[in-house]
Amino acid sequence: MSARNWKLFLVAVVAWSLYLGITQPWQGDAHARTSAQIGALYPELPDQIDGIAKIVILEGEDRTTLRLIAQEDRRIGRGWMVEEKNFPLDYARLTKMLENLAAIQTSDVVSVNPDKHEVYGVAEGQGRRVQVFSEDNRILVDWIAGSMRQQDIQGGDKPVLEFYMRDARSDRVYLSGDAVLPAVDPVDWCEVSLMKDVGIDRVIWVERKDFQSGESWRVERREQSGLSQDGEATGWFMTAPQKLPAMAFAGDSMATSIVGIEVADIIGPADPNGSDEVRYGFPQDRFTVGIEGSQFHFIFELGKPAVDGQRFMRVKDLPYIFTLSDSVVSQLRQPVGRMLQDD
Repeated sequence: MSARNWKLFLVAVVAWSLYLGITQPWQGDAHARTSAQIGALYPELPDQIDGIAKIVILEGEDRTTLRLIAQEDRRIGRGWMVEEKNFPLDYARLTKMLENLAAIQTSDVVSVNPDKHEVYGVAEGQGRRVQVFSEDNRILVDWIAGSMRQQDIQGGDKPVLEFYMRDARSDRVYLSGDAVLPAVDPVDWCEVSLMKDVGIDRVIWVERKDFQSGESWRVERREQSGLSQDGEATGWFMTAPQKLPAMAFAGDSMATSIVGIEVADIIGPADPNGSDEVRYGFPQDRFTVGIEGSQFHFIFELGKPAVDGQRFMRVKDLPYIFTLSDSVVSQLRQPVGRMLQDD
């Protein structure tokens, strides 16, 4: 082989080697290699769920801490408490968040440059951050959801919303269109539905004691109650202050309102020494609810107005002070006349 041909051969070998090094055809084509990189951001999380002991959600000055409490201190909420409110956790919401974290995919890498983190809103101290800790305080998840990006309308009626994200232990930034941002307000994580396991049909009587305007009454559910004053068939009967058939709609609406009660906020622990009467204005109204198949009554009291269209509330045997929205309060504070006739 001549010197010229030998040089051409070496050039070809080098070029071919560079091509193989860049394209790596043994790993498949470009699409195959991209597909191979797509997967769960936290693939081990489903197998780690039973060992989770704490979850912290942060954004700016806001913080929510979900903590698995000691076995001997567990009451309700399957042992989980919202630390900032010292209140039982909505366990279904916790389960859904963990499912969402486990489903996050690494399908669209937009940057591996740490200098670009601030641009995408995923630098330290930016965005919404979720940290999941094991019982031995190992970090299982450290997820940052950053800036939002809105795309075109899809299908003519639905905007496609995407945001940037990364694991805080990695420089790699992804663009996600299906990850779900968890709430950062502690109240959103509390089990605020006080009667969620009680069906409307199980409310068999409701009694209101009005300590201010005298609009006290008691209504009972009966199979045959006759007719209301306007001739409407009804399954509710007023036994106090008058004995008359009540409007079916009024009784059913009252039962629906009571079963659907969700507290607006958890103010803090109740004072067993009685200072709550003065501080929160208890009681202005007391409601007692009879539940079919239960020897216990659901009893709660309303106090004076709180802030932002809410009113203080306390529930018998629960050591907390709550607030209830004024819209719910107005549904509960029905006068006697409205229970008996349509306006």
